[in-house]
Amino acid sequence: MNPQKKPSVRYLATNNREVCFVLHKHMHLSVEEFRQPLESDLRDLRLSEESRLSWLGFFQAFKLLPLPTDSRFWNVIRHADEMERCYPARLDCRAERQVEELLRDAEHVPSTWISAARHVLLALHKIREDARMELGEISNRLRKSWKRGEISGLVEAVRGGMIQEPWVSQAIFNLQWQRVHGTTTEDQKQAKERLQQIADALVKIWGGKTEMPLEERKQIIADCKKWRPICEGLNETFKKELWKQSEYESSELYQKEARGLLAEKYRISVKEVETIERVLKAPSRRSNKSTPTEAMLQMVVFDHVGRDVKTIEKIWEEYLKEHPEESRKKRKLPTTLVAERIPVLRSRVAVCPLGTIP
Repeated sequence: MNPQKKPSVRYLATNNREVCFVLHKHMHLSVEEFRQPLESDLRDLRLSEESRLSWLGFFQAFKLLPLPTDSRFWNVIRHADEMERCYPARLDCRAERQVEELLRDAEHVPSTWISAARHVLLALHKIREDARMELGEISNRLRKSWKRGEISGLVEAVRGGMIQEPWVSQAIFNLQWQRVHGTTTEDQKQAKERLQQIADALVKIWGGKTEMPLEERKQIIADCKKWRPICEGLNETFKKELWKQSEYESSELYQKEARGLLAEKYRISVKEVETIERVLKAPSRRSNKSTPTEAMLQMVVFDHVGRDVKTIEKIWEEYLKEHPEESRKKRKLPTTLVAERIPVLRSRVAVCPLGTIP
């Protein structure tokens, strides 16, 4: 595929507000969809970099072991995969078992086909599982936002095509009930307004350019203010301290404990610390490493499914133009806990055998 003629899946997911829809597609990736663009589109699956790297080895194996082009090979895999998806609880319908039995009984079939088929099935399962987990993380983040009373969490879930998620359908049902049976007129009015926002999100999923609601714009700015000092603080800690330490690069336990301290320090999850670190390490449009602002934009995008980085960046830049004092303001970061405890971690790594840090 020529990338200049047809945009990649990653481009579509990032710029056309289709992140969740692409992930839904990957959750149900068929054998044929896997086979045809094996050397092009599948490399652009919209998954986290960590997930992408974890199954990249499958593709390397394909290069060492060329996949058969014989239609019999792919028909067997397709049949086995469909059987497993139709009867997931039956052990005798497991795709790998089906493939081995069918290929072993077939005539004039090379022995390498069984190994090649295993690679295909493992890659398919991995891609589907990664997509399911990433979509689940997005859904969980939005669910927590809705539980905090933020309507944007529910609206973004609907805009992202998650209307079949149990918590989304339950929330809509509760609003419908409140609209009719609310104890006060104010409750009924609020429910009606929220249902209208959900209806607008459904209508505008595939629409063109639409004006962003003021409430969503305010929430995006608030989220930028929340993540900005966190990303700046982590950037300083990683670039000036941790990434310069050989212990951090060589010891997974050291990394785990250091990230745990950072999560405690900034009151965020370890997963969010890892995500910010991964973004900061990635190449930037401006330099070899990404900036704290780019990490901030990426974290805000996670909370606003259907909005891309460019949209968030534009809103933030417009806000800074209206409030220039924000650009010049020295932001106060949490008291440094990691810097004080890193030497302790280093000494523990030095005296403890690998894998035994208490």
